Formats: sequence, C-alpha cells, structure tokens
Amino acid sequence: MLKYAINKLKMSSSANNRVVMIVSNEFAPDIRVLREAITLSRWFQVFVIAWNRSGKMAEKERIKKNIEVLRIKLKTPYASFSKFTLHLPIFWFLSILTLIKLKPILVHCHDLDTLPVGILMKILSPKTKVIFDCHEHYPSMISPYVPKIVEKLVAFLFICLPL
Repeated sequence: MLKYAINKLKMSSSANNRVVMIVSNEFAPDIRVLREAITLSRWFQVFVIAWNRSGKMAEKERIKKNIEVLRIKLKTPYASFSKFTLHLPIFWFLSILTLIKLKPILVHCHDLDTLPVGILMKILSPKTKVIFDCHEHYPSMISPYVPKIVEKLVAFLFICLPL
C-alpha cells in the first residue's frame, strides 16, 4: 500500500517533492513520526512542523539529508488547558504560513489538533493531498485536563469525522 501511495505521489509531483508532517509535540524525536520520515526521505524532501512548547528545542534541525524539523516556538505547558486553547490557533496560523511557503504535495497530520491545519491547506491548495493518522485515542487522553463537555465533543468528533 505504501509503495502504491508513493508511486502515485511521485507521478503527480513535478519538481516539488515535499512532504510535510505536522505534530503538536516538540518532536524530540517522536519515534513513530521519525520512522515514517526516514522511509519517505528515500523519495521525498520531508519537513516536520513541530510545536516547541517548552521553548528549549532548536528552531531548525536537520535530522538526515532529506529531513528537516521546523519548530514553532510557543511556550505552552502540556497540563494547561487554558493556555493550550489560547495558543493552538496561533500554532495553526504559523503552521499554515510555513506550509504556504513550502508548497508541499502532501500534508500528514499526526494529531487531532493538527488536522484543522491540513484541512485549511487543502482548501487553499486543492491539489495538496492530506493524510490524518493519529496515534492516540484523544478523548481518553484529554479527559483529565478538560471540562466534560469538551471531552464529549472530542469523543463525538473522533468517532464521526468523515475522513
């Protein structure tokens, strides 16, 4: 399946062979995302947009020849729902600006809270492919930190998102 998807992307891309992954963590590195980036880097230039929530990670980091991490620095503690809620739209906006500059053929959203970035990029650039592949069950993950109504809304969206 991966070979088919890669061949399809290679055929649809001209000179642009950029794939962008978006994560809402600092990519320190996230081993699942790193493994995928290494695999894709055999055929594509891979960028990882990450949220530098501690402010301690490097803004730019080259992992391998074809893999570059671009971190958006917005100090936001993981356990602070109010700061997260305030900073998330800023992260989205800065991620979109980065995507517009990079002009990728594919955007891979690894977290539920990065999916709006992928959807907006698809609207702005209809030829861009978008993949949503989350690794966690968000409703249970956020339940200790958010009001019950938010947990129930996320659970509903998580089950009903038509992707």
